[in-house]
Amino acid sequence: MPKITIPTAPSELEDMLNDDAKMAAIQAEGQFPELIAAYARHVTNKDADLSAQIKEQTQIALAEMVGADPKNSDVKYLNQAMLNGRDHGSGAVHNAAYNPKAYAAPLDGTYASLGDLALDVYRANKTGAQVRNADAWDKVVKLSNAYSENDPGSGGFLIPEEMRSMIMSTALENSVVRSRATVITMQNLTTRIPFIDETTHSGSLFGGMIFYWVGESATITATEARFGSVRLEANKLVGGARIPNELWNDAPALQTWLQANAPRGLAHFEDQAFVSGSGVNQPLGFRGSAAQISAARAGANAFTLTDIAGMYARMLPSSLGNAVWLVNQTALPYLFAMDTGTAGYPLGVTNIANSPVFTLFGRPLIVTEKLPTNSSADGLMFVDLSYYLVGDRQAVSLDFSEHSRFMNDETELRLISRVDGRPWIQSALTPLNGDTLSPFVGVDAS
Repeated sequence: MPKITIPTAPSELEDMLNDDAKMAAIQAEGQFPELIAAYARHVTNKDADLSAQIKEQTQIALAEMVGADPKNSDVKYLNQAMLNGRDHGSGAVHNAAYNPKAYAAPLDGTYASLGDLALDVYRANKTGAQVRNADAWDKVVKLSNAYSENDPGSGGFLIPEEMRSMIMSTALENSVVRSRATVITMQNLTTRIPFIDETTHSGSLFGGMIFYWVGESATITATEARFGSVRLEANKLVGGARIPNELWNDAPALQTWLQANAPRGLAHFEDQAFVSGSGVNQPLGFRGSAAQISAARAGANAFTLTDIAGMYARMLPSSLGNAVWLVNQTALPYLFAMDTGTAGYPLGVTNIANSPVFTLFGRPLIVTEKLPTNSSADGLMFVDLSYYLVGDRQAVSLDFSEHSRFMNDETELRLISRVDGRPWIQSALTPLNGDTLSPFVGVDAS
């Protein structure tokens, strides 16, 4: 078979994928994965210079906002972490749990386990009971009181950073968004992160910077880029549970219970808000945000190659190597039933004898109940979650009360975490040629 001609633009890729005869030949020769990988490499390299310019301009804007030298390492690393999702040790980190500068880090080493700390919190709330480790408890109370002055709505007693990070590390294994998002450490209840206010490449770049050809000695019109900021506000996420009083006699058992259940609860409810949150007293989800775009869907209760190609073609080209597919489990039968159209070649075969690793167009396919069902809009999404900002106070407080559940021989547990989330870009981008692009691509209802 002749060598594949690699498409150089989303429109060319879409035309190729919609050509049944050409796709049948490519699929028969097993060259479909090679085609997709080559296209992704091409557009990523093509956008490299533009991405570098965007990073430089954002770094300058951030420096102006904080009154720092653009060459300052903290500013530089914050900017790089925002854009690349890499941990440079400056407080803006991607997928990092432990932070030695977190508010409760001074409590590290005070307690041997989360179960031991929880027992002292319980005893401190119980009339006539004595804490088991008075010196350690005194440190917890003093730091928690100081933290409450800065955050009056926090309540409870701070968990040492080594324990909080252990909980969050486990939560990352269960999370869809946080583990792939750009996480910003919030030193205050609110913080602002700059972004380039760019909606189109038609006539300008960087939200207002114009380039044009001029003759010798001609007048040059001054232009400048336009910047905005994303405001992160530490919303309160409160978790509660009822614990049988028998557990309070066994620190290891309590430790096991807390370590198993607290991370799952945090990950589940954070994910819900990061995906579809309203932004009112909770994070603003990327689904339904102004930055999201939706691709058309041809058939009812089905997916076709045209549908998937349409979504793929609307992703930011520079994100094709980082984006992942999110899908509600009810859509899986329709994805597995897809073929190339009239030729009938299957798009993928899943080995049901072993643990399947799902991919679509070479990118991971993650099954999650946080998306709507198949018949609704966005039952399938294609997203680059490095463009989603998670603001984390990196402080979790713990408290108990036995009063409301006294007759049931149970104690109420309360966890409070402060977190926010927002899409980093505020709107889709209109390229010089073609349809709008975004790192958050959904699909119409069937």
